[in-house]
Amino acid sequence: LNFCAIGAFNSSGIYLGPLATTFPSSSSGALALFCTIQIVAGLVSSLVGGIAQDLLEKRGVGLQWLFLGGGFFMMGGFFLSSVGATLFGVLGGSLLMGIGLGLGGFMAGGICVLWFEATRGTMLLLAISGQGMGNVFYSWAAARLLEHYDTFEDPWRPTMRCMGILSFFFVPLHPYR
Repeated sequence: LNFCAIGAFNSSGIYLGPLATTFPSSSSGALALFCTIQIVAGLVSSLVGGIAQDLLEKRGVGLQWLFLGGGFFMMGGFFLSSVGATLFGVLGGSLLMGIGLGLGGFMAGGICVLWFEATRGTMLLLAISGQGMGNVFYSWAAARLLEHYDTFEDPWRPTMRCMGILSFFFVPLHPYR
């Protein structure tokens, strides 16, 4: 799960150049909000998700519902950003992506320690090691998709749609494997 959350977030900088081309009157500070909003929303939603995790566990509800919600938020955020006609619309999608990052990935470390009491440290480090793999994979995939859609007016739009679908399948389906 950290694979998706951290990978998707750290690869978001790849979109800043294409966004600057689409929205040339936007300052670099306004464009940087695309990344900033994601991380802030991710941190807040992971806190809310952690509280929800405790409440769901007490009621015997599976945690996969949080992951499913995270996957929907990530996919919805990528899609909303991809259809945004203004930078404000793209930033709205960034907010949804951040919520998905928090629910779908940032909480993974906390979940590992619930399931592996005897080997908590090992499992936590294993979960966190997925971050590096996610950074490599998501950055590579986004870069390749941007190149593939280079003939489009705004190649970042179909790229974000593809990455949203990819994130949806990685995040919520993970607990079912």
